[in-house]
Amino acid sequence: MAAKHEIRIKTDDSDFVLIADSEQGKLVIRRESQSGRQESVCSVTLKNPGELKELLDALKRVLSATQSGRGIQPKQILERQQQTDQEAKTFLPWSRQEDAEITLSYDNGEPLDFISKRIKRSVKSIELRLKKLGHIKE
Repeated sequence: MAAKHEIRIKTDDSDFVLIADSEQGKLVIRRESQSGRQESVCSVTLKNPGELKELLDALKRVLSATQSGRGIQPKQILERQQQTDQEAKTFLPWSRQEDAEITLSYDNGEPLDFISKRIKRSVKSIELRLKKLGHIKE
């Protein structure tokens, strides 16, 4: 008897959907953004379809442990989130508001690492931007 199981994990900006097909022994994981865009994360096919249930159960345990905070160090999550936020802005152009914010903060003596955390840009990118704006001499 074939069965398909779907698990949906909601995050702030998207959902992760795990679809298990016990007949084919296949697990597909995809990400759906709030705008409706879907992208494949991974697909795994097991030689023994019976192992799929074990894999799905293991994933459920990992996810429930993650959601309840067991086995996760908050500092690691925070550091990874900050890195991800900074990476997300890597290729985005600077806005006038960001320019004004970093120049005012820098002129008021705020350390670059504090500015970096607040506006979610890397320290190096802020330093380069301040040089371009003439607030840091080369």
